[in-house]
Amino acid sequence: MLKLAGVLAIFQMVLLMLFFNSRKNRNSSNKILSLILLVYSMQICSIVFMSVFPQDFLEHYNLFPAVCNQFALLFGPLLFFYSKAIINIQLKRWDLLHFAPFVMMILYMTVREILDPGYLFWFSPFRLYSSGLILVHGLIYILITLVGIARKASIYREYISQTRDLKILYGLLLVGFISLWVLKFNTFLFMDIWRRYKLCPFTMSLYFIAGFLFFNILVYFALIKPELFNWKKKYRNTNIAQGKRQQIIDELKRLLEIEKVYSDSSVTLTVLANRAGISVPYLSQIINEEFKVSFSDFINSYRIKEAETLLSETHHKFTIQQIMYDVGFNSKSAFNNAFRKYCGCTPTELKERVLSN
Repeated sequence: MLKLAGVLAIFQMVLLMLFFNSRKNRNSSNKILSLILLVYSMQICSIVFMSVFPQDFLEHYNLFPAVCNQFALLFGPLLFFYSKAIINIQLKRWDLLHFAPFVMMILYMTVREILDPGYLFWFSPFRLYSSGLILVHGLIYILITLVGIARKASIYREYISQTRDLKILYGLLLVGFISLWVLKFNTFLFMDIWRRYKLCPFTMSLYFIAGFLFFNILVYFALIKPELFNWKKKYRNTNIAQGKRQQIIDELKRLLEIEKVYSDSSVTLTVLANRAGISVPYLSQIINEEFKVSFSDFINSYRIKEAETLLSETHHKFTIQQIMYDVGFNSKSAFNNAFRKYCGCTPTELKERVLSN
């Protein structure tokens, strides 16, 4: 049953790779996603290979599962690249250095096989060390990816707010990757550390089933919501007539300069789009193309301008904290960071400067 499911999973992943690389869906994030599918299919091939052939056969032909196992070193970098690609951050040539651990392991195995033909990679301490390296490597990249998402949280929120299905899709992708790492770690503990070999088929099956479910979710979205994998292309090709564009800009200025909607700390891209009477993608496109900033920076620029005006007026007796809340900030650290970004000093420093004059 496991063998049949493995073959079916590989077949599904091949179809998904073809879908992500079709002319309609060919973009950087989908190319990276297809590479992730390829890497996981290598892992499934290794599991199927070991379940089909007896151990005495594997002792003579153990290089294939050992090499397949090293492909897991590509999961972390590809996850990191994917998180950057979905918000259109261009990758640079030096990013290829992220693949160095994988290349070094393959080179080592190649040289070792040449110098010592028949070396039992899969039945030697090499598997223990390489599996440990894969897990540490994967954990580092999961943390790097989460930190990167946190640092650009406003851009990610702006992007996924375009439709609820994007939130679900990317949330499931992130949870799926973390779940696969946890199950890989469990397999490592049972097989290589505790050596409870009777439980190994169970833990490996869990890893396989989790991946099978994970990629079936992708199949579902690819069939039911294919436009989600082509969202940025639609966004880039959306043309807004110049007259309509100017109307939107004028309405935005009215909402921000007269109604001061930025003073509401809960204002979001969706809320502002509803107030302006336009769609979220249209508003996002206008802000990015006309003002060259993200939604968060766009709103914060008005908040800081208002805060700077209030702090500069000596007849006002407002405290810095009162001003912070009045202009729409809930966090003192966020207020100070934004103020320093736009004014080059903290609110306290500006207030002291005004009082000294």
